[in-house]
Formats: sequence, C-alpha cells, structure tokens
Amino acid sequence: MTEKQRNDVVRKWKKNLQLDHWLIEIVDEEPDNPAALASVMPAESYDRASLRFSSTWVDWPAPFLERVVVHELLHIVFRDLVEAEQSIYDALSHDARVLYSRRLDHELEGVIDRLAERFVEVSSRT
Repeated sequence: MTEKQRNDVVRKWKKNLQLDHWLIEIVDEEPDNPAALASVMPAESYDRASLRFSSTWVDWPAPFLERVVVHELLHIVFRDLVEAEQSIYDALSHDARVLYSRRLDHELEGVIDRLAERFVEVSSRT
C-alpha cells in the first residue's frame, strides 16, 4: 500500500460520506492510543480534522485500509451528534458521567464499525 493509494481512499470516502468541505490533514504520527489502528480528531467548531494511522498501515490489504478509513471518517459524520449528547454531560453527577461516557463510547463504536463494514461491502459490489 502506498501513500498515494491511502490518500486516494481518504478522498474517495470523503466524497462518499459528503465530507468534501472538510479539511482533513493526514498526520504522520502514531495514534495517541497505542492499540488503535487509526484515530481522527475533529475540531469542535470548524470542519477540520487530523487523521493518524498506525505505521503498520502500509502492510494492510486494500479492503482493510478502506474499512479503517471509513470508520474514522464516520466519527467525523457523528461529531455534531456526539457534541449534542455531550451537552447533558455537565448536568450529571460524576458516577453518572462515567456510566454515560462508557456506554455512549461503546455504542457509538459498535454503530460506526457496523456502518463502515457495510459501506465498504456495498461499495465493492458497484
């Protein structure tokens, strides 16, 4: 896998997910979480984000890279929804915040994983 191929996949899915207007910078640094394959950090108020890939990305098969890219870009798609849900966060007690955050993170990752897998599958058929 080359850098150009990776960047082409990011461009393709930016368009497919209607994120064309976003400025997404690919940063050549490992994700903050050492166990993560990739990470995205959307800005809170501007349509900008930084995208990081594990250094192992060059060895990934193309369909796997595509699924990882779609997964990370879906985090951008869900940014405003997550921000809206987080607006209740300050009204919660500490214990409720912890439970709420864990559950929200878990469920969001599951939804994003399932959507990414399906989008890539459907895209490969066309």
